[in-house]
Amino acid sequence: MEKEMEHTTPKGLQPKQAGQLTNWQKGEIRKRLQKQVTVNSMLERKIEGQEASEKKFPFTKPLMNEVYVLNALFELNEPMPHNATLKIFNTIGKALVRYELEEGQYFQKVNITSTTRYPSGMYYWTLPINGFSYTGRFYICAITDVKKLTR
Repeated sequence: MEKEMEHTTPKGLQPKQAGQLTNWQKGEIRKRLQKQVTVNSMLERKIEGQEASEKKFPFTKPLMNEVYVLNALFELNEPMPHNATLKIFNTIGKALVRYELEEGQYFQKVNITSTTRYPSGMYYWTLPINGFSYTGRFYICAITDVKKLTR
């Protein structure tokens, strides 16, 4: 099991505050991180096709383009109908981590405090449910980058 690196809190920003960003902070972080990355066109096409389909999106979280600092929460509207693998990718399409979700499971918490595994940037996720692979995009902002990206 990989050990997560410890993180430090920027001076003047308490951990509880860091996980609860304002909408303005999220917008500023998202805008600055978007400028720093090249999107993955294959995964973006999946998202576009999914948005155009009539399939009901089964997630309450994460919302598309959500910004996370300490933990990302993947939450379903209904329990998983079968075992499946949630995969998180970087923008070049490399799977960084896999989480095995079991039948009946409603959510998966992802600890994103490791800046080695999750540096600030844009990420994608996929989760197959009943023969359809759902894909989404979210942003991670390392706690040490919050103040720098919201100036």
